[in-house]
Amino acid sequence: KSNNSITFKDIVLISALSSNHLNEFLVFLENKREFHVNNKHIVYNIGLNGNATEQIEARCPECIIRNFNFSSYPPHVSSIGTYAFKVLIIQETLREFGSIFWCDTSVRFKTSYQEDIIQQLMQTGVVSWHVRVKTAQYTHPDMFEYFNTTPDKYEDQVMIEPGRMLLLDTPRIQQHLIEPCVRCALNPDCIGPNGMVKGTRKVVDEEKRHLHRYDMSAFNIALGQMFNMTTPYYATRNSVYISRGDILQE
Repeated sequence: KSNNSITFKDIVLISALSSNHLNEFLVFLENKREFHVNNKHIVYNIGLNGNATEQIEARCPECIIRNFNFSSYPPHVSSIGTYAFKVLIIQETLREFGSIFWCDTSVRFKTSYQEDIIQQLMQTGVVSWHVRVKTAQYTHPDMFEYFNTTPDKYEDQVMIEPGRMLLLDTPRIQQHLIEPCVRCALNPDCIGPNGMVKGTRKVVDEEKRHLHRYDMSAFNIALGQMFNMTTPYYATRNSVYISRGDILQE
């Protein structure tokens, strides 16, 4: 379909998981059933063991399981903890399908009505959900440097959580969001700078350590530049939720 006539049913869901998140993902599949979300769902295997793929296929006929080809990328991408894989999968699938909804395994629908989100997506090309933390506080200063900006500009920007993010394949989204984040993801010094901690609270270690959220930090810096820090353009409060504990867990 052309981008000017899509509905929620046209959006392709994208997830990626290893076996330690399998049970959480199986709960998500049950949650999708409950709200009649039967969109095509591409599931990337980033470390599934045993019969995990069979368990997913048995519960999810609309799921298509793919292996993520880590060997195509620099060595640091194979370290799951950098979340570089997520940015690269988003790039790959957005080009392929035109409209996608990245869903972490912890995503839970709470309504089957999604069309208000689609209207916002058509206007901005990207929709996600707020978390109650600021980008400057949760991003290593070196990453700001790679994006040619400074932390002080992001002291008031409320972050969105790319673990649940809808995207439309437009030239603007590719140029100002996907491409800068992919460049960062492919550079270990950008996506995972030295001296950073993933932690969920302010960590001070003789001022040599900085809180950092990898892909989340990169997407929020790029979105700030793209939308001039006007978060309501691309943030919504509707339809899908993740408890804050899920969002900021270690």
